[in-house]
Amino acid sequence: MQHEIAFDLETIANQNVLSTLPPAKASVGNLKDPEKIRAKQEEAQIERVKKAGLDAHHNRIAVFGWCDGSDSGRIMLDDESDEAESRLLTHAWGLLANYSRFITFNGNEFDIPNLRLHSLFFRIRPSVRPDTKRYTIGNHIDLRAILTNWSPMAHGSFDFFC
Repeated sequence: MQHEIAFDLETIANQNVLSTLPPAKASVGNLKDPEKIRAKQEEAQIERVKKAGLDAHHNRIAVFGWCDGSDSGRIMLDDESDEAESRLLTHAWGLLANYSRFITFNGNEFDIPNLRLHSLFFRIRPSVRPDTKRYTIGNHIDLRAILTNWSPMAHGSFDFFC
């Protein structure tokens, strides 16, 4: 078993979920012009799709990227189907099973909850259990948590800290 692996997820809005939601509501204020109202509604829908990509209940894991110091790679969706995401998750957990320590940036708040929730949806048993307990460093190191003193509301993106 190898020791450490850093990984990151990239997500997209799950169109299967978005299609079941009611239309996005736009604040049109005092607008009367139907074209302007329609444009506001389109903006609201675009914003909903952006936010859905970051919400574990409305997104789909599109990429699992990783690096272990000597090797790196990515697992990508073949298409936007449930079967493709299930294959990606199965492959990702199979890869993670070979390591004993996990490194993420914002993994406590995003990557690990997304992996767990989506795996539950597809009935995929996780091969490892990265620690997500606040104020501790076990088998999982969340760099963002450490750099922000475990404050999930603190400002600071990956680019900012780099």
